[in-house]
Amino acid sequence: DSKFAVTSPAPRPQMATTIGRSQAEASEPISEAEREERRRMAALKAEQRLDEKMARGVGDVEKVKQLQEKNQRAEILGRLEELYARLGEELPMGVRLADLKKLKELQADAQKRVDIKTGGPAVRAAV
Repeated sequence: DSKFAVTSPAPRPQMATTIGRSQAEASEPISEAEREERRRMAALKAEQRLDEKMARGVGDVEKVKQLQEKNQRAEILGRLEELYARLGEELPMGVRLADLKKLKELQADAQKRVDIKTGGPAVRAAV
């Protein structure tokens, strides 16, 4: 017996390699279909956890997604206004009514045009 405290970490438990399977089934190899099903179930559970995390404090996942999209739209519109101001142009007509995907495309296009005009990163990378 030692007078000193043990400073080594506690032993880790052995990880189960047969989750959801009996010991008899454990010796059999897992089929590809079974692996795919497990991956699909794991992805589904992860998506459910993400939805639960997003809804924390609000209660409605759809409401949270709508708020997130609204915030993304506002952020991209602000960037678009800045990019078009740097180009000396006005925002295209109806841009505020565009969906999120279209706004992202417009932002990427405007950023390329600003980079070309100012000799920014996209131009330097191409040279």
